Formats: sequence, structure tokens, C-alpha cells
Amino acid sequence: MRRQPGWRIDGVPGFSFTHSELESWATEIERSGADTVISLDWEGVGGAHRDQESVQTGNLARLSTVVAASVRAGVKRFVGVGSQAEYGRTRGVVDEEASLNPTTAYGRAKVEGLRSLQRLADLGGMEWAWARVFSVYGPLEGDGWLFPAIADSFREARAISLTRAEQSWSYLYAADAAHALMALATHPGARGAYNVGSGNAPPLRQSIETFSRSLGAGGLLRFGAKAEGGIPVELRPDVSRLESLGWREQTVLDRGLRVTAQWMTGHPVADPFALARLLPSRPSVSGS
Repeated sequence: MRRQPGWRIDGVPGFSFTHSELESWATEIERSGADTVISLDWEGVGGAHRDQESVQTGNLARLSTVVAASVRAGVKRFVGVGSQAEYGRTRGVVDEEASLNPTTAYGRAKVEGLRSLQRLADLGGMEWAWARVFSVYGPLEGDGWLFPAIADSFREARAISLTRAEQSWSYLYAADAAHALMALATHPGARGAYNVGSGNAPPLRQSIETFSRSLGAGGLLRFGAKAEGGIPVELRPDVSRLESLGWREQTVLDRGLRVTAQWMTGHPVADPFALARLLPSRPSVSGS
């Protein structure tokens, strides 16, 4: 049975999941009295939906509505979440001054979302920051992404077809990404767009092989059996602007991959923000 929305925050003190229609968000924001809003709402992030114009247009409309509602409610700071997809196909290290050349409807909508946030926030006198997120991994990751697909293939003892995976690829542990969002939400000097990723970008194949060893299985990876497709040539963010706020990546990639493999195979994993608490188990493994 699939978990209900919000299952990732089950048992977290002080948090609850509320579902509201878009028209109710203005009232919800005003009622909360919040001085900061972090907007994580975005549908169709997975590859299968990234070129669905109607889905991405809907995302953009919702973001604009929530930003406008935040301005009316007197919110002091708004943090929006963008994507490396705004840059398009990249080669070499990419900083925030690089040109934006998105190649998908998803990337184009993120660029327009940034422009909408800037326009509405500046007009309303609201501070804003934009987290341009590169690849994130870790426990609680949803199905449909690379590492969950590899974990499932090993569990089912079936081979998985992969590209040659030779390109440099930045992976940031989810808890470190959360700390980055908090830095953007709380640092008085945070303004504009920031790359959120790892400054360490080894060949993608190296990360895949490290993860597969952590699963305790091997021999099922078929590198080169899948076409490269439209993925970026490299994913190598310059994160010095984010680091200027005092943020630092805390989780070494090898360790993060080991913890992620443990969670994806059904083993208990401690919450990185409250070590005495265990994270909710993976739905597809626990069956709950």
C-alpha cells in the first residue's frame, strides 16, 4: 500500500501535513503569521514529465500565486527552489553567472519561476533567494530515480542497463541540501540565485559502483547498454557563493551512499537532524 502524502515527516515534533486548494494558500499564509516562506511545491520533476508543458505551466502559475500571496501577507523573505536544468547542457564548472539555456519544459518553467519571483518580490519589497538545486540523494528518496532503481534491481536479482556514466556528476546529501535552504532562509545577506550542490563531482560511474557495493551485490550493472540521451555532459556546480553564507557540505559522498543503501534495503536509519529518531521506512520495502 502506498504511503499518504507527508509520510516523510511522520513523527517529527512540531510538523503536520496540511492539504489545501490553491485558492486557500493566501489565507493559510496570512493565518500562519510566517515571516519566511520556502516553496518546495513542484509537480513533474521526473524525466517522464519534464516536457509536459501543461504540467510545468501549472507549476509556474502556482508559484506566482503563492509569491503574490506572501507579498500581501507581509512575508519578509521567500525562498524558491530552482534546478540545474535552468542551465541546460553544461560542461565544466558552472557558477551562477552562467547563461541559462534550458532544454526542457521543466527547465524553462524554472527560469520563468525565478523571473516571476524576482519581479513580484521586488515590487512588493520582499527579500528573496533562489536555490538552484543540482542532484540530491539520500534516505527518503522517492522511486523513479537512479539509486532507488539500482536498489530495486539488486533486490529483484535483475540486471539494470546504464549509460557509460563517464561524466563528472555532483551529488549532494539531502540533509546538506536542507541546511542550504535554511541558510538561504535565515542569512541576512542571502540575495538572488545560489547553486545548491556538492563541490565534489567524481565520474558518475564511480558513485554508482560505490552505491552498488554498499548494497552488498554486484554483477548486475550493464554500463554502456543505454544511450546517453539528453543528459548534461557534466554536472559540476561552483558552490562558493553558497559557502560565502557559512554553509559547508557535511556528508562525504561514500558515507552518504552507504546510509542511503541501508535505507533503501529496509534497514533502520537515524534521522540526521535527530539521531535518536529513526527515519520512516521505505514504502516499497516495508509494504506499509
